[in-house]
Amino acid sequence: MTPRDAARAGLAGLDAGELGTLPSLPECAQWEEYENARQELILGLSLAHSAERCASC
Repeated sequence: MTPRDAARAGLAGLDAGELGTLPSLPECAQWEEYENARQELILGLSLAHSAERCASC
């Protein structure tokens, strides 16, 4: 992708209301799936104790 194509795609994404644009990503739903999974993962990363699966380690 040329820089010009990337810039045009980015501007088109902004015009469409996207907060950020990944010009080569075919479906925005893929990003939304990733973001949802990331948010779920974050919930378990700051617990004050280790996970049960690690209790016997």
